[in-house]
Amino acid sequence: MKELLEEIERHNDTHDEDEQVDKEEVLSTIESAVEDIMEDLFDVDKIHRSIGRWFNSGKFYDYDKGGIDDKVWGLAVLKEVKERVNRKIYG
Repeated sequence: MKELLEEIERHNDTHDEDEQVDKEEVLSTIESAVEDIMEDLFDVDKIHRSIGRWFNSGKFYDYDKGGIDDKVWGLAVLKEVKERVNRKIYG
């Protein structure tokens, strides 16, 4: 980001007033681009479908749960996965 801000300053220093770059506008477009990429990388609906399939298909039976009720264990896994996904996507 530092390089970008420096480039904006260099550009504005070397160009006429009508060719100046609006720093706030550039930063806003960067934020939009980052959000677009993040949405493509982390398709939340696809992730949630995958989580649902894991639970509904019974894949949680493949793990040693130490005698804990299957559904309680499976729901705890799903809750943790959703929390980690949300942290990764939304910070």
